[in-house]
Amino acid sequence: MIALALLGANLLAFNSAFAAEKQACSVAVLSESIEATEIDKTIHSLSALRLKLDIAKTEGSNSIAVTALANEFRKKEKAFVAYLEQNDIMAHEQLIDRMKREIGRLQSGLHQEQQRENQDRSEHLEAIRSNPIDGTRAIFHRVEPGSSKMGKITSEVDITLTGFDMMATLTTQIIWKKIAELANAKLGSEIKIDPSHFKGDTRPVEQVSYEQVQEWLEALNALSLLGESSLVDVIPDHKQGDLYGLPTEAQWEFVARGRGQYNDTYLFLNDQSQFEDYAWIKTNSIGQTHPVAQKLPLFIDDSDFYDLYGNVLQWTNDSYDERLTGGRNPQGPDGYFKVMRGLAYNDFGMNARRRFNRSPLTASSYVGFRFIRKVKGVRP
Repeated sequence: MIALALLGANLLAFNSAFAAEKQACSVAVLSESIEATEIDKTIHSLSALRLKLDIAKTEGSNSIAVTALANEFRKKEKAFVAYLEQNDIMAHEQLIDRMKREIGRLQSGLHQEQQRENQDRSEHLEAIRSNPIDGTRAIFHRVEPGSSKMGKITSEVDITLTGFDMMATLTTQIIWKKIAELANAKLGSEIKIDPSHFKGDTRPVEQVSYEQVQEWLEALNALSLLGESSLVDVIPDHKQGDLYGLPTEAQWEFVARGRGQYNDTYLFLNDQSQFEDYAWIKTNSIGQTHPVAQKLPLFIDDSDFYDLYGNVLQWTNDSYDERLTGGRNPQGPDGYFKVMRGLAYNDFGMNARRRFNRSPLTASSYVGFRFIRKVKGVRP
């Protein structure tokens, strides 16, 4: 009996020791797995940074930006190599080989992304060719990222914006009407079908307050999310899930300055007498709005934008503050009064830089809007 008891005790001790050893092995394997995953992540991150540096050099980015990227890469690479060698994980030459393979995969991904962007661009150009910019449909142009100035000459701030899509024209009465009719029929909305004072399908919609515009845009987005197929009759390159909104003041001025290429007295001109070539203002409008896209456009990366000035003022999404906010994708602070930009048919070119502010309930014959695409939806 004593011998059996001792044997049982020895077996119990052996099983406990074996279980402890097994658990220790599992922890070690798990630890190694976590470490390997983190190493893979770091190699991916470092490779992406190296590719970004190479692209910046190829595209001729400014020397300050390239130097900053190069310094960041060297610092991170040095620290990572030291860690790998101290822990006897891999030599520097092995890391270089791993990074070459990872950069190859990243380049392949960029190529596929570029192919998708080219396809989107081809579809967009085809939409423009089959639907001329005459105000009957909402035609969007891509505004690429960049940096610019913003504000009055004496108080300019620097801004940097990511890319977005903006309408080539003001929102016309026919575009407003079609979306309003759809929303009223399919969503039970109660949007005014024909609010404008100066009637005409391709004249800008006006006498719409900031709040009315937001209600209209919310209805458009709801129809988009529901997959309303007839939206392509209004927005030719629309895809289900696309979301739209008012531009920020920074986005509006970024376009008005041609992505930073115009910094003249009147944003894109030094002679206000030239405004009559580009805009319907007090000196040539005969006191009324006119159909869109009849004046000269501003060209941005070969894309034509009409009526950025003149015809009607344009609501932006920002609340008014006397001090402008600079930086990356800036937006005004929360507040009651909303910012309008541009010029109206009853205004003068000298006010091109002026920042107008009105109650969100303001609805006048000199106030309209254009909208941007905020989020791209389902694209095959």
